[in-house]
Amino acid sequence: DPLTAQTVKVYLVAETFFSSSLYYSNKKFKLGNPQIEDDEGDYDLDPSKEIASVSLKPESGDTIKIKFNDVLFGPEDSLLVNNNAFQSLIRGFYITTDTTNPGGIFYLDFLSPATKLTLYYNDSLSFDFKINSASATINHFEHSYSGTEVESQLNDSTVGDSLVYVQAMAGVKTKINFPFLSEWAKNENIAINKAELVITVLDGGTLLTHPSPEALFLLGAGANPLTNDLLEGVSYFGGTYDLASKQYKFNIARHIHEILYQGLPNDGLFLIVPNNFLVTGSVVSANRAVIGGGSNSSIRMKLNLTYTVL
Repeated sequence: DPLTAQTVKVYLVAETFFSSSLYYSNKKFKLGNPQIEDDEGDYDLDPSKEIASVSLKPESGDTIKIKFNDVLFGPEDSLLVNNNAFQSLIRGFYITTDTTNPGGIFYLDFLSPATKLTLYYNDSLSFDFKINSASATINHFEHSYSGTEVESQLNDSTVGDSLVYVQAMAGVKTKINFPFLSEWAKNENIAINKAELVITVLDGGTLLTHPSPEALFLLGAGANPLTNDLLEGVSYFGGTYDLASKQYKFNIARHIHEILYQGLPNDGLFLIVPNNFLVTGSVVSANRAVIGGGSNSSIRMKLNLTYTVL
């Protein structure tokens, strides 16, 4: 809800993490303050461990300023004697929001010159700790589908597939099956000239406030996640969103041919929001799409086959 104020909460990360390491988006870090705890902390968002909390209102602008005051630095001068001592205290920050109110998505620009931790001394001096591309930053995602249409489909396969869903930030994906391909082609020898998968987005009047991903991606659901059509390049494979038609189109001719004549298992395809875009990928953009499934009468997902009978 873009009109609702969000409460931003900050915790200290109690374990070291590195920019050179790989972390999955479901990774949970221990949280705690080394100054007030004897152990290495735990994974709970304990309110008593918050080091700062600030209300972010829609009219606040593009900058969030969070004051820690004396929470970080106690009377121990030894914590500031060198870089190692400082890093033993501040290993990182965990920034989250209160989940009790209607939520929203906002993006943090860690490459902006304005993104920094400023240390103010007792006199007029200050020092900026810059946050940049050399800093370790990790996104952690958790989703709740309670009370949504997504939950209904996940819990009950008989609900149907009139509408299906794809979501960024480690959210839901859609599996696409072609169960009757072999039956369709069993009585003729054919050559697949083109196999175009057409996916249409539901226009429920919210596309301006909840835009669709700039591109979607297909992965094999079996042992081979990458289809050979992808090797032909994006201009051939497709997947880019067409704003006018509200559609994504994929050319999967080689994939269909391999199922029919080369023994490729017909395990289906996963439709996902890809993570190979620096600005609009699945870990940096919250865009999602509600799309027509196989039983939708108006925006049905279709596989258009162009072929030659041999």
